[in-house]
Amino acid sequence: MKILFTLIFSMLIMSVGAQNYSWTAQESGTPEWLNDVQFVDNMHGWAVGDNGTIVATVDGGETWSPQTSGTTEKLRSVFFLSDTLGWIAGGFSASSNVLLMTEDGGANWTQVPHDIPNEETMLKGIQFYDADHGFTITSPQNVYYTSNGGINWEKGTFVDNMSNIIVNDLYVISDTSAFLCGKSKITSTNQTRPSVFDNIVHYAGEWARHGAGDFTTGDELTAIHFTDNLRGFVGGRNGKIYTMEADENIFPNVWYFNFDSDNGTVWSIDFADNDHGMFNTATDEDGKTIQLVYHTSDAGETWSSTPDSIPDFLHATLSAGDTENAWLAGSAGQIFKGEPKDPTSVSDHASFDFSISPNPFISSVRIESPESYQGIQL
Repeated sequence: MKILFTLIFSMLIMSVGAQNYSWTAQESGTPEWLNDVQFVDNMHGWAVGDNGTIVATVDGGETWSPQTSGTTEKLRSVFFLSDTLGWIAGGFSASSNVLLMTEDGGANWTQVPHDIPNEETMLKGIQFYDADHGFTITSPQNVYYTSNGGINWEKGTFVDNMSNIIVNDLYVISDTSAFLCGKSKITSTNQTRPSVFDNIVHYAGEWARHGAGDFTTGDELTAIHFTDNLRGFVGGRNGKIYTMEADENIFPNVWYFNFDSDNGTVWSIDFADNDHGMFNTATDEDGKTIQLVYHTSDAGETWSSTPDSIPDFLHATLSAGDTENAWLAGSAGQIFKGEPKDPTSVSDHASFDFSISPNPFISSVRIESPESYQGIQL
């Protein structure tokens, strides 16, 4: 004889998939819009923003301190090779582009005397491979290469079958090679498409579009990251992620669709190692912007089924210091630190109907739960 009755108890639900993060606001000490953030480990980080703003931390964001930039220009991109050596690029209009360098973690920033033409309206991205070799991108489309730490720069050229080029982000993979992402118009078809450019297939200095793959016509790619020199991820304004991996010595290869967040622009992508990565996008609810962060722990094979959610937070960029810590920086000087949630959660006093048999029982009992609660550990 079976008796159906209600068990009232505390249940333990095990989460599956990539871990979500809990995000905690940190006090940046500035109201200025922060345009970029980078951590080189779980302690040392920098965020840069409008009006020459630089803030830095040496304790994982427990405290943020201002650093003197020596400029009031809009600082757009920060990149550090170590906790001492770094660069910042920025500018707002013609003749205002700025390039800063530090060798002591930002205690002292100096303006690098460079030869990038004044007509470049701004430097909007910068990344170095080592202390000498690096790339910077300008608005809307140019890319420059240096082999002496940023003093002299050589302008790259694009192959002549493209026009209306826009470059939004870059990732450096060697002392002479990098990838760019954005969009371009193909002269032969007069069609504008999302584009990844590289200077690998052609000789260094000439950039070609490659590997269109599954890109959606009309999209524009906004963020790019490589986990190693052979596997990359790129995202665009339609919230989709694409990936490319070397195959049988073919590199660069075709970019394939990887994940659709069903949300807006992918603002940044970062990986702490080859497997653990994240990207952020945003959505609007009731006139307010909510930042969303998606995670993977298996090199993009799967992503979070449900993203992290940070309300009232406009355009933001992220940096993964390691597999246990990440930071978001953006509007109104906001900085948030993310840490993995406990993989288990407890819900108290939940009531469910269960079938128990046999009844009465002596030494064993069988409990049959509804399908929606299969996997509950009692």
